[in-house]
Amino acid sequence: MTTVIADQIAELEADLVRLAPLLEGLEDLARLNLVPSAASSVADQIARTKRLIEKEESALAALEALVSIGYPDDLRSEVTEAVLADLQMNRDSVDEAFRLFRASEAVAGSIRLVPA
Repeated sequence: MTTVIADQIAELEADLVRLAPLLEGLEDLARLNLVPSAASSVADQIARTKRLIEKEESALAALEALVSIGYPDDLRSEVTEAVLADLQMNRDSVDEAFRLFRASEAVAGSIRLVPA
């Protein structure tokens, strides 16, 4: 696992730890006898915090899924010598075919504007 991914995972885990008691406190606050505008503000903050937690959990799951398949350390596949030889032969033929193409040259010329 690369340091970048490990750092991102650690950052998300730390933020989720930080958000859990914050959400609990907001939910406790919502149970108080608040005026309607305050209750609405607290409810909005609870919803935003829950969305943030959901997104961070999704991001964490995605990063862990990448790590579980070896990303980015080694995405190579092991194949038999026969398969490797076939792949090499096909790569060589594609390289040869590619050499038949070149960029077209721009057409030189000038444009003369005349009054109508």
